Amino acid sequence: MLTDAELQRFLIDGYLAMRLDLPAAFHRRVYDRIGGVLEQGGNPRNNILPEVPELRQVFGHPQVTAALTAILGGGYYLHLHRHCHDRVPGTEPQRIHQDSLYNSRFAVDGNRRHHHARWAMAFYYPQDTGAAMGPTGIVPRSHYLNETQGAEDEIALAGEAGTVVIVHYDLWHRATGYLTDGPTRYMVKFLFTRMADPVRPSWRHQPGAAAPRWPGNGAAGAERPGLAAVWDHQWRWHLGAAAGSAPAAANGRPGALVERLADDDEPAALAAAYALGHGGAAAGAALADALRSGDERVRRNAAYGFAPMRAAAVPALRGLLEDGAAAVRARAADALGDVGPPAAGAGAALAAALKDDSELVRGHAADALGTVCAGAGAEAAAPAAAALAGALQDENEVVRRNAALSLARAAPEAGTAGDQAAAALADGLTDASHYVRGYAVLGLRRLGTPRAQRELLRYLEATRWDPSQRQA
Repeated sequence: MLTDAELQRFLIDGYLAMRLDLPAAFHRRVYDRIGGVLEQGGNPRNNILPEVPELRQVFGHPQVTAALTAILGGGYYLHLHRHCHDRVPGTEPQRIHQDSLYNSRFAVDGNRRHHHARWAMAFYYPQDTGAAMGPTGIVPRSHYLNETQGAEDEIALAGEAGTVVIVHYDLWHRATGYLTDGPTRYMVKFLFTRMADPVRPSWRHQPGAAAPRWPGNGAAGAERPGLAAVWDHQWRWHLGAAAGSAPAAANGRPGALVERLADDDEPAALAAAYALGHGGAAAGAALADALRSGDERVRRNAAYGFAPMRAAAVPALRGLLEDGAAAVRARAADALGDVGPPAAGAGAALAAALKDDSELVRGHAADALGTVCAGAGAEAAAPAAAALAGALQDENEVVRRNAALSLARAAPEAGTAGDQAAAALADGLTDASHYVRGYAVLGLRRLGTPRAQRELLRYLEATRWDPSQRQA
């Protein structure tokens, strides 16, 4: 299991690299098999796992599972999206980017990301990969930032065969250029998601240890004031009930902090948002007003301030779910989802928002119910599961996708709504969306009732894919 220092390093830098203790012959076999699959029929994309089943030994390796458990908690989900990236000599570098939100949760207002580690990716190299062979380049400490990053702080994730790097989903990165002669470079990317927010440490935590001493916020020498407040909140969030007392409330009026939400220096704006999150009722009202701002930076940064408020954020955000502007209602739902189980008091309001006229609002409400109610107990999960079961009939695919994953998160505590959830998930097995079908499988497995197991086995027997039948 990871140590406190190792998890803190991930929270700061956004990545964790390791080399698996598997024999070199294993990695050569994986490399050759990937090459044969791509040569025979092109890139299998999401089907890379059944085509190369040895990858189960990589992403099920104890080193990998221990790290993912520390970051995403026990019971994390191996997501439907996975991909094999291949690079050959002469390939040009990509631009620095964050991965698309299409495969994970969706953004409010363009590219607003989430700070809590509810999603992660893992990169695996089956061959020795030098810095000139086009390895993934990352910008450490960039995963809490929405503004486009430059390559001046980039480091290349070069390594020997068997190297696995786990990264926060929102870390800025790119494939670097293949600048030398050599074999094709493969990197297999898998995506993972958390199924419930932390209630206790899921790593080798030392309860009596001193509070973390966060570094000077630098990234390769570049000062980024303000990120220490973000790091500290993420650490407390991962500790769950084991977290100590929160930072002292901000003194004085919130006006100056609200002005800083528009700061051109994004870390400084984030520091203001987190300070407002500890600023009491007046600061909470100011954050709610900021969600209505016409300035994208202000409303984007303001949303981060609600997470430190925990349950105290509910009244203001619940009120915004009734705002006349759909964009404001969607921001409120998104912020409630980011708060997680402490916002369970907004469960009924989020369930009502599943009937909103705006598909944007419905989509974010469906996503939020999964994080708000999962782990909050049957009293919160049962009505949420019933509402989400109805949302699986929504005409909009994103709403159905979010509802299916949220229902899978709530399934273990569905209680009296279990039969309704099983019926809705069984219907989801024939949905036109690959994601809805996949999340329905997950939900039935997690629900675990006799009916859920019957529906799941029928589906898996009928849809088993035989990769040996692939046509050239």
